[in-house]
Amino acid sequence: IMPPQGGADYLIRITSTGSIWFNVAARQKSEAIIITQRAQVIQITYLTIMFGLLSWALQMLVVTREPMFGWFALMQLAWLVNNTVYLGYSATLVPEISSDMQALILRLSVFAATLLTILFHRAVIIRFQPPYLAVRLFDVQIGLTVIGFVVFWTYDAVLGLQINAVSLGAAPFAFLINAATARTEASPGLATMRAAYAALSLSMLLNAAAVLGVWHSTIIVQYGYVLHGLTTGALMFVILHLHARNLFAEARTAKAKIAAMEHQRQMHQERTQTLAKFIDMLTHEARNALSVINMSISAPKISEQARGRVSDAIRGLNGVIDRCNQTIRLDSNDQPARIEACDLLDILHQLCANTADPDRIVVHAQNEAIIQGDRVLLGVVFNNLLDNALKYSPIGSTVRVSVETDQAGTLVLFENMKGEAGMPDPVNIFQKYYRSQHAKVQIGSGLGLYIVRGLVHLLGGVIKYEPLDCRVRFKVFFPC
Repeated sequence: IMPPQGGADYLIRITSTGSIWFNVAARQKSEAIIITQRAQVIQITYLTIMFGLLSWALQMLVVTREPMFGWFALMQLAWLVNNTVYLGYSATLVPEISSDMQALILRLSVFAATLLTILFHRAVIIRFQPPYLAVRLFDVQIGLTVIGFVVFWTYDAVLGLQINAVSLGAAPFAFLINAATARTEASPGLATMRAAYAALSLSMLLNAAAVLGVWHSTIIVQYGYVLHGLTTGALMFVILHLHARNLFAEARTAKAKIAAMEHQRQMHQERTQTLAKFIDMLTHEARNALSVINMSISAPKISEQARGRVSDAIRGLNGVIDRCNQTIRLDSNDQPARIEACDLLDILHQLCANTADPDRIVVHAQNEAIIQGDRVLLGVVFNNLLDNALKYSPIGSTVRVSVETDQAGTLVLFENMKGEAGMPDPVNIFQKYYRSQHAKVQIGSGLGLYIVRGLVHLLGGVIKYEPLDCRVRFKVFFPC
């Protein structure tokens, strides 16, 4: 080759198993080295990107279990092998491989890449449900590729590769027809899919036009495989990335729904358990009360002591019913509160006067105690605490109530000695239906302290159980 002054580019077309274009440039040695190195940098960068897309597809396949990522990974692997051999890097990576083996691998990879390309794009587009006849175009391509491979292997290698080239050359038309006729929305969106395949088909057609000589472009001839490979990889990466994002969003939504269903199941289970405890408690206390009443009235004459037992049993059963009703109102957030100035000492004195053992209760206060609250609800709170103190403390022992007021607020302390029921469990004391085994000899619902805590919180206060030695102590604090 005798290049003119300043050099020249020569395009030489050779006859082989396909139309292959070589760019031959006669340059000075230093310039030729730069051109060669630049081409190698482009090629290695391209292969690195292809390998990166392959790795990403495999990772997404493991994470999502979505078959499309598997098809994409196989397609990338086939084209990566094809381009590695085509660009001459296979001999560098595997020096022991013979030229004949490289040629065979190259030709086999052409069939594999073509087949996997068609299968991958078919898997992507078929989710949008194009018409039956449009989908059959993919099947025709697959059939041509298989026929080409059989011809290549058994009859004529050149003819087999030409049949395969026809199959691959029909791809942009099959893509456009299927994308244009699809009518069903799917991830990542019908419009996104059509735009991606329009760009992909245009890239393939431009590359084919340059290779066939219809459109003269040295860049396309030299680096058409790079542009096509990167275009295909980038567009399919965008489609699959958007699809993966939708999959993750659906997974999060499904997870949230499962969590909500599990929460509902737990709530239903808790309600069932609560109802079972309620029925068990009500049945137990009703039987106790009825047993006392039946025993008392079975005698020929009813003594004053028996009448007292009947009265206590009825009063206890009424208390259980009242506490059940109070609990229902609390749990349904249907407990009204009428806030007004309330004299705590006046409320306590009235409650003490109405108890069965008023002489056992000692109320101590240095100053008056006026707070903003609901007089009726405060009465329920203090009455429950007094009732528990009298019921579970030793007979004849003193129940002390102290009221202290300072700048922070008002503290009401209820204190009684430990009785036969023992000390309450600090962990479960405010739980619904909690009663110690020894406490069950008395009629009760196990709801009193649960109601007390709920009403105190409703009124903006705090209640704590702070036992000291053998004394049961409850502190109720209302801030200013």
